[in-house]
Amino acid sequence: MKTLKPDINMKCNNPDIKNLLTAYFENELAEKEERVVEEHLSHCSECLRELEEIKAFDKMLLSTPEIDPPQNSELNFKEKISQNKDISKRSMTITLNFSWREIAAAIVIFFAGTTAGLLLRTNSVTESASIANLETEISQMRQMLMAALITKESPSDRLKAVQYAEQINQPSSQVTETLIETLNSDPSVNVRLAAVNALQQFAVHQDIRSAMAASLKEQSDPLIQIVLIKMLVQMHEKSVVPTLQEFEADQQTHEMVKQEAQEALTVLL
Repeated sequence: MKTLKPDINMKCNNPDIKNLLTAYFENELAEKEERVVEEHLSHCSECLRELEEIKAFDKMLLSTPEIDPPQNSELNFKEKISQNKDISKRSMTITLNFSWREIAAAIVIFFAGTTAGLLLRTNSVTESASIANLETEISQMRQMLMAALITKESPSDRLKAVQYAEQINQPSSQVTETLIETLNSDPSVNVRLAAVNALQQFAVHQDIRSAMAASLKEQSDPLIQIVLIKMLVQMHEKSVVPTLQEFEADQQTHEMVKQEAQEALTVLL
């Protein structure tokens, strides 16, 4: 990655370049794409400034201290934080719709608040309560990252959003509704498959099972249809029966999907 200085100060009108900045910073671009980005950066001060923000944000994350537990703690806070820190330092270097300064500030506030909170609460609450609070804060951070990434143009960014959602133990209705909408309308098959897997772990709730059953009728990709049918049969979700019967009768249904539907009907009826 070269050191670049823009020739002029200008407003960027190329969103495709902005979506490549993180990959450029991490040296993940092909040589041709790298040259395109560097040529753009040579005359775009806005994108160069955003690249500098990405660098600063990455540096901040790498220098974020871990939290040491109290000496008399029965549980190892550091280990707990490590287990939950799926928001890894590198995976956090992502291009968001709002500025890197805002995200950096949010992360700093999150870790500072967590550290201060643990220190202040050490002598007043139990270790289990502190861990519960920490997990809540991490869950909120994941929800924030999901919301920021799910509307991105890049399928890999939207896939990250679904993966963050899958790591939330107690998702809000907004999270599950976003996953259902993603399952129904995302143009990427891989993203929709990830949404199915994420929803499966939340399917203890009837409204989510019903939404998954309704989604089956909206799907056109045979792979997603088969995966959904298998999951709904495992859940013994009978509201899917009419759709399965339609698949069985429709001559245009993919043969493997039709076979899966027939087998599912023998279980559910």
